[in-house]
Amino acid sequence: MEAGAYEHNEYIEMAVADVRRTGEAEAFARVLDVLLMRMSEGGEAPMPMLVSQGSFPFPEIPDTDNIEEVVKDLAGKSFTLEEDVRFRMDTMKDTNGRLWIPLFTSEHELHKQPTTNISMNISIEQILKAGLNYEEVEGVVINPFGEFLELPGNIIALTLSHYKGSEETD
Repeated sequence: MEAGAYEHNEYIEMAVADVRRTGEAEAFARVLDVLLMRMSEGGEAPMPMLVSQGSFPFPEIPDTDNIEEVVKDLAGKSFTLEEDVRFRMDTMKDTNGRLWIPLFTSEHELHKQPTTNISMNISIEQILKAGLNYEEVEGVVINPFGEFLELPGNIIALTLSHYKGSEETD
């Protein structure tokens, strides 16, 4: 498990594993408790992002077949954006065609299958709010590429209503 922002996210993974193993309501309630705990700790998760406006201009690449020369020339260079670039959270589609906001507990979970080239650390609270408030999204799916658990919007709303750090759910 990565240190820092993802530290203790393994508790989410363990709680999800218990739900999948037992199917008990008590185990499901434990997932919600762990999410509340991680939000109160300021927990974050890696979120795949899509560019929804603007583009990334790449630096000019030298005209050569020598890859080492290209890497040496581009290493450490910065570039400027000619227009605003806006990002939005990626969504995942289930087998029934429903959209979900993913909550990956670690970089390892994020990279079990190909995703976007851009990921950012986003607070677990913001991910849950997105699952509640994005149009056409059913909710949040925890670790969609592995041992996953879907949290529909009504469960997210209930969870956020018990979170002291959340003034509102918008």
